[in-house]
Amino acid sequence: MRNYRVVALFFFTVCIMTAITANSLLFEIVTGSLTGLELNAYNSSSNPEVSPYQIQYYTSGEYWSTDGFLGRYVYRGDPIDLTVTTLHPSPSTWNNGRFYYFHINSSGTNDLDSWKEYVLLFRIKGQLHNGGTSDFTGANIIIESPGEQISIPVGAGDETVNSGDAGYDANGNAGIFNGSNGFFYAYPYKYLWIDVTVLRTTNEYNISRRNVRGYYDSSIHISGNGIDKNLIIEGYVRTGSNTMNPDTFSFGIQRIAPELIPFTDLMGKNTLSNSYLAGHVSYNSSETSGSVGFYADSAGTSTDFKFSSTVSGVPVSIPYYVLFDPIICGNTVSPVLVSSMNNSFMTDYRTVSSPVDGQQSVDHVLTGDIRLILNPGITATSFPAASYSSTIYAVFTAD
Repeated sequence: MRNYRVVALFFFTVCIMTAITANSLLFEIVTGSLTGLELNAYNSSSNPEVSPYQIQYYTSGEYWSTDGFLGRYVYRGDPIDLTVTTLHPSPSTWNNGRFYYFHINSSGTNDLDSWKEYVLLFRIKGQLHNGGTSDFTGANIIIESPGEQISIPVGAGDETVNSGDAGYDANGNAGIFNGSNGFFYAYPYKYLWIDVTVLRTTNEYNISRRNVRGYYDSSIHISGNGIDKNLIIEGYVRTGSNTMNPDTFSFGIQRIAPELIPFTDLMGKNTLSNSYLAGHVSYNSSETSGSVGFYADSAGTSTDFKFSSTVSGVPVSIPYYVLFDPIICGNTVSPVLVSSMNNSFMTDYRTVSSPVDGQQSVDHVLTGDIRLILNPGITATSFPAASYSSTIYAVFTAD
């Protein structure tokens, strides 16, 4: 297998001088697949290939039964715009600005002059609080180019409203909650899910020669308010020996803390049992195991975490520590203080169930919370008044 190292991150600011609803985006393979899409197959109903001029006609119809169906994202939180990009570069021989699978050569690197073009179809659906489902958008969102957005117009979750506030009943109907009439949900849906399908275009280059047969890979990156999620996906052209089998997986991080944290919320958070919940990390794959580490830099070398600012021209920093609190993990069941010597959290191979409909799959999984602690004795007067920022990088390395 190809050895992947993928980075996800979240950024936040602590202010020295509100509870929020955390946005959560998980990925489930369910009946889809991140592997095995035949890139040079003839156009068919099970594996459509379309002219770029025909892409616009794919707003209607559902494609979860096609070979290009990857799975679904499960979303909870406020209405949000999600930006879709890729971790891969553009082809060396083409500049059409869409998404591309690239051949993987025997050394495990991409051949940027051997590629197959594709676009993405997303379809948003909802699960009501009564258990019913709704295809409320009734159409597909076509994402042709990196940088385009999926707009989620409604929220989802179990949160409730106070008497006198606007809310929703279990059927998704809107009303004013009077304390007893059932309009107590803050969102019309319990969960939203977003089907995602690869749609091949007829644009391709240099994929038919014998020495570029075999495995191809690509990537899909989803980001939004507090969300950073990656998919690594695989395709193939016939069979060949001059190639390397890529790893496929979903990996991401969600910021649970507000982007602006009042410093008073962090004060006193200085033990394993009394820490500040900042985020959540999740990984799953049907075939690829690995480990996750947390770092203060994108290179994945430093665990010297700090909030930083410049006050009157002088750099000032507030050190803090990161805890990984595992939910599913292959090598720890208790909170761990991240350090340079203790920063490898392994996946576990187990059966997992979808929160939407209970569908089960056996995957390599890692999930857990990211928590912060400060040194004891720090108060609001320990540092100059300012806004201090920090970024935590979660780095996945495939086995």
